[in-house]
Amino acid sequence: MRKLVVLSFITLDGVMQAPGGPEEDPTGGFTHGGWVAGYFDDFLGNVMDRQMNKPFDLLLGRRTYEIFAAHWPYVKTDGDPIAAGINNAKKYVASKTLINLDWSNSELIKGDVAIEVRKLKEQEGPEIQVHGSGGLIQTLLKHDLVDELRLKIFPITLGRGKRLFAEGTIPAGFKLLESENSPNGVIVANYARAGEVRTGSFALEIPTEAELARRKRLAEDSKASNKAQIMEVIDNWVKAVRAKDVNGVMSNYAPDILLFDLAPPLSYRGADAYRKNWEEWFASWQGPIGYEIRDLSITVGDDVAFSHSLNRITGTRTNAEKTDVWVRATACFRKIDDKWLIAHEHVSVPFYMDGSDKAALDLNP
Repeated sequence: MRKLVVLSFITLDGVMQAPGGPEEDPTGGFTHGGWVAGYFDDFLGNVMDRQMNKPFDLLLGRRTYEIFAAHWPYVKTDGDPIAAGINNAKKYVASKTLINLDWSNSELIKGDVAIEVRKLKEQEGPEIQVHGSGGLIQTLLKHDLVDELRLKIFPITLGRGKRLFAEGTIPAGFKLLESENSPNGVIVANYARAGEVRTGSFALEIPTEAELARRKRLAEDSKASNKAQIMEVIDNWVKAVRAKDVNGVMSNYAPDILLFDLAPPLSYRGADAYRKNWEEWFASWQGPIGYEIRDLSITVGDDVAFSHSLNRITGTRTNAEKTDVWVRATACFRKIDDKWLIAHEHVSVPFYMDGSDKAALDLNP
């Protein structure tokens, strides 16, 4: 089984975006591209030579592949072992949008990235190196596919930008293999994956009354904070519904959401399947939609929460029909990567049990 190694330039606050130049990746309004240049020296050049002087394959995300493909094929490889290594390497590319890969010796990863990368690791061959590719790295970290981290930590902070350890990071232990410092203060540190996180406690064996009171306040503060965050999710969702903003609505759902909606089919599984329903529903209204939530109740846990309410929908449909109806709504929220998202939603109306089986759309709270 071959190793998968992430080689990253990062700042003290973990930013890895656009180290090589201002035009490398200005997405998100990032204006500090090229932050490596002022600290790069022969020492770091020799480090990179050592880390890339043996045969390797490359695993790249779409954006980094495009950056590399627009640069490295045009660099003369004579006397430049890094350029030669990158151009000669087998390049595996994780992308849902690229179709044709023009750079020689490039192959598109098809299917589930985590599954396909695991298959690559099980094959015979050189180590697999990941450069840049911040989005892809989150997938690799999430599925525990990274064997080594070879970091160059620069003595600066940027405050904003894409980070190496972002939403894909899981609790994991690492062992320091070696470290050294450059004359310009860059820390070179290589880590290998090493089991689980080791925890312990320096607290007193029998907690004091003051400590117990502190813990109680902390739990209450955490519960209040979680409830406020869920209220914000609900408010954002309502605003998006009123504005018929599909992207705004979908941003509040977990990717694997399960929904029992008013409209057929009996259930929707996954946000992608549900998006079309919202697009069609919004298109059936003439103007903005009136949406009111009443009798909202929220029960909060550490990473799961529930809400139920009575919701009023008003407005004019495209056939000029006026709508004013109350529905029952229950939602389950799950904290994913420290963000509350709707993981399950159930919307319904009662129906008359007199044999007509008609929906009771004329009820009011």
